[in-house]
Amino acid sequence: MPLLTVSARPGAGKTATTELLIEWFDAKRVPSLTTRPLGTRDLNPFPEYIEVTVEDLDLMEENDELAWRVKVHDYEYATTWGDLEVACASNELWIMVIAHNVVKNVHALSFEDRILSVYLLAESDDFLRANMLNRGDDPVEIERRLLSSANWDEEYMKCLVPYVTLRSMRMASVRAMARMMTKILMRKFPKLTYKGPTAP
Repeated sequence: MPLLTVSARPGAGKTATTELLIEWFDAKRVPSLTTRPLGTRDLNPFPEYIEVTVEDLDLMEENDELAWRVKVHDYEYATTWGDLEVACASNELWIMVIAHNVVKNVHALSFEDRILSVYLLAESDDFLRANMLNRGDDPVEIERRLLSSANWDEEYMKCLVPYVTLRSMRMASVRAMARMMTKILMRKFPKLTYKGPTAP
């Protein structure tokens, strides 16, 4: 099972890029559980999140069902062992959009050679703000998310995860960013089947 993890600050293009990769590789998404209320932009053909309550997570944690559980932007996120096991048993490409501070947990699993982790590095807060405004996010929520993620780029640079770093582009160039990621995927996993519109 090739597994791609994508991490970045909000507004860097994680969801838009991975949606293209899912389409081009007929890939699957490892879902994340979240206590964040899901909005209109979460309703897409490739669902990224499953909404749960804190009580749901507490119960799953008591039953040792969670591979990890973290708090991001005042909400909780988690991944279950069951979802990871399904991905591990597959020969398809699986994609996870996860917080930078839990990627190390993925690399601690027993299939390190089948993992590719990408971090999208944004040029500035203004860049991220513009992307989130363009996709219709609430301005107050945008500022809150920018503030709470202000140290993420610095934290990712200090971690020991073998990231591939890509410079995050304007949302209009998300296809170009997906093509760059495609080339990296094909170099690491040459047996993947690419079904995109043109050669990567």
